Amino acid sequence: METMAITKINLCNVEGASEFIELTSKYPEFDINLKQNEMVIDGKSSVGVMALDLSKPIIVTVISC
Repeated sequence: METMAITKINLCNVEGASEFIELTSKYPEFDINLKQNEMVIDGKSSVGVMALDLSKPIIVTVISC
């Protein structure tokens, strides 16, 4: 059974983004997606997370498989 949770976060800066990536990498059993405007990226991807505008809110979707 698939379960989904959605929330809005602010990472604020590179340090916050790095901490988020470190945290999400501890949960390989979850799909974690980040959405900002029309861009959706893998929340475990450091390149993807750093491509976001960290000064603006980000929608996080967590899906358990």
